[in-house]
Amino acid sequence: MHLDKRNEFLRWILKEPEKIGLLIIDGIADFVKSINDEEKARELGDFIFSKIHDKMGVVTAIHEGKDGQGAMGHLGQFLEKKCSGTIGLFKNRKDKQVATHKIVCKMVRERGDFDDIDFVCSDLDKGFVIMNEELKNMLKRSIEERKTEGLRQLISLAFYDTMQGHSKVSLRNKIITIDKEINADLKTESKKKAADRRIQKAFEFGFLKNGENGRIK
Repeated sequence: MHLDKRNEFLRWILKEPEKIGLLIIDGIADFVKSINDEEKARELGDFIFSKIHDKMGVVTAIHEGKDGQGAMGHLGQFLEKKCSGTIGLFKNRKDKQVATHKIVCKMVRERGDFDDIDFVCSDLDKGFVIMNEELKNMLKRSIEERKTEGLRQLISLAFYDTMQGHSKVSLRNKIITIDKEINADLKTESKKKAADRRIQKAFEFGFLKNGENGRIK
């Protein structure tokens, strides 16, 4: 939709604000040519705030600046100065196994800040659910189980083409070669340590044992 059409639609929506209880604008930056245009940012903000009444709430979204210190551009700064509160939505990118998300309180004017809220998309509930302690423990177990199964498959693949077993050195080298989780750009010693950790874990889980001839099976 063209910029002018978006603003025309917004003005039409807010023609009778008394009929609106909650207005959600997903991406308010789409209503200006540039979020750094101070005049247009103030014009848009003043228009929206002029339509808000006591029984109406407005929720909007805008990206955070790269410095993490607040919303982007003059538009974001203007909205932050006028709004009742701001939150941040973040995805946990460290855990590649489960897509967890977090709601962080940035600022609340009239009440105290709230603690972070973790949530996750649930296939069972067909939507996002808040992560309580029980769900966190379930996810933790699920992640650990997947890691254990991944290790078992790695060890099986390492022995796929040998009937004689491996020496520790040959097993280490094999794991370095086939394990995609070991970054090829790492230094040699770092690769060896990563492979040795996998071998140690495999022994702990019973995936490996020492044979009578001194080779690992």
